[in-house]
Amino acid sequence: MLLEETENKICVVIGASHAGVNCAFALRKEGWEGRIILFDANPELPYHRPPLSKGYLTTKDGKDSVSLKPFQSYEKEHVELHLGVQVNQIDRKEKRIFYGAGSTQDYDTLVIATGASALIPPIPGLKSSQNMFPLRTMTDVLNIKTALGENKNQKVVVIGAGYIG
Repeated sequence: MLLEETENKICVVIGASHAGVNCAFALRKEGWEGRIILFDANPELPYHRPPLSKGYLTTKDGKDSVSLKPFQSYEKEHVELHLGVQVNQIDRKEKRIFYGAGSTQDYDTLVIATGASALIPPIPGLKSSQNMFPLRTMTDVLNIKTALGENKNQKVVVIGAGYIG
């Protein structure tokens, strides 16, 4: 499909992390004239994830400091945000997604940019521990900040030595 032929088309993007948001804005920049609808289960305005484990974890900066784009950018580019919405099913034959409590959205083009989820090692008792926190989302970081409180001298164990850990 040529981008010139998109005026009455709908592109649904599932996932509003870096890839999903950049895809939506790149489509618009390259001439997609139809609707672009971005769905994400996370209720927060899309944000950069790497800074969550860096400066954001230890500062009092607000959520805007890690936003991918200001809310006005989505309005300006006519990218429709559906945040805090879980997509439950995709019907590829009918070109329709099902989300929330029975809502549907038809599409012409579908982009799945859901990323990854935090892997919790299968260590007995780990998942049920009150002091175990994955580090993947803004909510995860806020939970860690709350648990640490003002006492920055607590002992912490990090499982995973990748970029985030």
